[in-house]
Amino acid sequence: MYQVNIPMIYTELEKRNSKQMSKVLMFGTIGAVVLYIIVGVWGYVTFVDYPGYTAEEALKDANILEAPYPKSVIPILIGNFALFFAIATAAPLVVLPAKDTIEEIVAKGNPNRRLSNKENLITTLGLIVICYLLSIVIPSISAAMTLVGSTTNPAVGFVLPIIFYWKSIEEDNVPICSCKKITAIVVAVFIICISMLSLYNFFTNTI
Repeated sequence: MYQVNIPMIYTELEKRNSKQMSKVLMFGTIGAVVLYIIVGVWGYVTFVDYPGYTAEEALKDANILEAPYPKSVIPILIGNFALFFAIATAAPLVVLPAKDTIEEIVAKGNPNRRLSNKENLITTLGLIVICYLLSIVIPSISAAMTLVGSTTNPAVGFVLPIIFYWKSIEEDNVPICSCKKITAIVVAVFIICISMLSLYNFFTNTI
């Protein structure tokens, strides 16, 4: 989610420079990694030695929310809280870019046009309700991750930045056969192919 949030985070910094932004990204990344490692490790060790579960089943099928609580419940509570904290803190960073986009569409070229309090409330509730309905329809978190990872994530993280990069170097009259442009095309084609294959594999297995 860094690609869509970096501009907004940067504008909120008291000291706006690349060094300060690098610190924010570093600590943010470390914090997120630590939380997800806690969730992943405890989600695994909860089931790995439990009767009826093999190590492979613990990695593939076990759900931490359905854990058979052992004598010590503290590790599972830590993992559950870490998951809750990660989702709660990430949710605003997901909703905000969507709201900003809607605000730009509503503005229609008027930079002073902003969503009113009522419009802001309706937009926020609408986005949350849509996400909730999708979470009900999509069968599992793995299915959701596959769909997002094969569609919006590659577009936001690779394809669109490559398009913007291509447009930016066009102004410098970079020849079409240059290493930069060829590399950009190769990366874009590779990402699109992998995404399409991932979607095909997902729908084939689901059907």
